[in-house]
Amino acid sequence: MGRTADSYLPDMQRSQNAPRASRLVTDPLIHDNQRVQPDQSSAPSRQNYAASAQSGNRASGGTDTRSLQPGTILRGGRYRLHELQERQEWLSGVYETMWIAQDAQRGASQVMICELVLPENSSLVMQSTLRTATMALTSVGRHPHIPTLWDAFSDRGRNFFVFEPIQGESLLNRMRRTGRAIAEQDVIECCLQMTEVLELLAQQSPPLVHGLIRPEHILVGRSGSQYILTNFSIILAGGATQFVSGIDRSRLSPYAAP
Repeated sequence: MGRTADSYLPDMQRSQNAPRASRLVTDPLIHDNQRVQPDQSSAPSRQNYAASAQSGNRASGGTDTRSLQPGTILRGGRYRLHELQERQEWLSGVYETMWIAQDAQRGASQVMICELVLPENSSLVMQSTLRTATMALTSVGRHPHIPTLWDAFSDRGRNFFVFEPIQGESLLNRMRRTGRAIAEQDVIECCLQMTEVLELLAQQSPPLVHGLIRPEHILVGRSGSQYILTNFSIILAGGATQFVSGIDRSRLSPYAAP
């Protein structure tokens, strides 16, 4: 059986002195208090990852395309899905769902989980996509304006990517709450920080495409001065453009490039 998402995460060890892109703003807050440090002691070994993937696929009997529900338990009781945040549908029955979830190994603290469903007959495509996405997201997750990839595993015939939670408010929610546009100086600061992120993504080999940049995916940290780009697409991070090319624009964000 081919390797799945959890088989690749142990290959990428997080550096203590991670490389960073050149800074485009003057001494912004590098590590805001809202970023939670990963619990390295709970990181499973390669063997545990593989065993989890095999048992998850055997139990499901292949890909179950039925939607998961809040309260679903994953990874042997570790994660509990709490709230569906959004769902992005691609071609050929492929879709990604972003969940707010709880991690029992971190005292039921919140995490973000991206659920990826791929066609059952695309095992070779799946292996390549998962390997590329895991390595790319682990690498860029070292940057202070990108959430860290904490875990990746297979369960119920589908794959899950667990990201650190970011305490903050999206640009969209801020505008809705205040009833007015973002202040010009804040827009400039946000754009400078996002330009830095895009510079980093373009420096990856191959370049990493986010593809879903929009106000609800840019969070303002508690300090009010740090902006985080969230909700990376696993499909796009994995380079599986065959599930995106030719898609009807009505299924994409209105902010997507033409």
